[in-house]
Amino acid sequence: MLSLTHFAIQAECAQQQCSTPPFQHWTASDRCTVWCEFRRLSAPEGFHLRFPGLADFEIRNNGQTVAAFPVPGLDQDTVEHLYLNQVLPLALNLQGLPVFHGSAVALTDAGATAFLGASGRGKSTLATFLAGNGATLFSDDGLVLEPTPAVALLHPSHPSVRLWQDSLAALAGNAAPVGRTTRYNSKIRIPAGDGHIRMAMHPSELRRAYFLGEGNTESITIRALSGHAAALRWIEHAFVLDIRDPGTMKANLEHAAWLANLGISYELDYPRLYGSLSAVQAALLAADPGTP
Repeated sequence: MLSLTHFAIQAECAQQQCSTPPFQHWTASDRCTVWCEFRRLSAPEGFHLRFPGLADFEIRNNGQTVAAFPVPGLDQDTVEHLYLNQVLPLALNLQGLPVFHGSAVALTDAGATAFLGASGRGKSTLATFLAGNGATLFSDDGLVLEPTPAVALLHPSHPSVRLWQDSLAALAGNAAPVGRTTRYNSKIRIPAGDGHIRMAMHPSELRRAYFLGEGNTESITIRALSGHAAALRWIEHAFVLDIRDPGTMKANLEHAAWLANLGISYELDYPRLYGSLSAVQAALLAADPGTP
């Protein structure tokens, strides 16, 4: 996993009232409950992230160091989940790397395929199904890319996937591996590399990126995206720590334009039925002309 960030869990600490209001915040799926508050620290390029009732995180040194301050009694699994899925992508983006909400696998040795979309679109379910049927897992909801002159290199992320119980049961049945949950939701983290899921060990060219539709369709459709439409999709799914910073936004716009110009962006929609996943796999293999 590409990580230039040092992470440390500090002593438990009750969350005190902050003296300054957040400059931005994320909300939970109900669009009302505050999920994370963002504040600047007095130190240059320092940020304070608060997950109410769970933990505070401090990101310092341009994203190179992260410290977690869990509330009393919070389990370590939850702290690590918050770091891996929420905080680390933001720290890496602060370092200048393009990071996006998405899952990815290598369908063949020809390169990697990514799936991007809003929460609930089936990114993890699709990636896990493919990884269980011959593909190699690269990431689950955290695409870390490295720009090169000709291609986008995709780096392997944390060796695990996170699934809802119904998806895990549908994909693995009685052979479902033991996973771990967190305090803030019931998604189960399943480790890769233990015989159930093969994990990528080295970077690979990102050959195709599919932006997932809503699933309100009766057939599998794949449509190429280009130009402005493609760039907007990449921007929509980017991890960005400070949307008010001109330098940060300029870099993210440049990343989106670069990815759009590579000609690897597509829209994918299919019926959200577990029984349709085999047909989706066949369609993905047939759609890529570079597939052996």
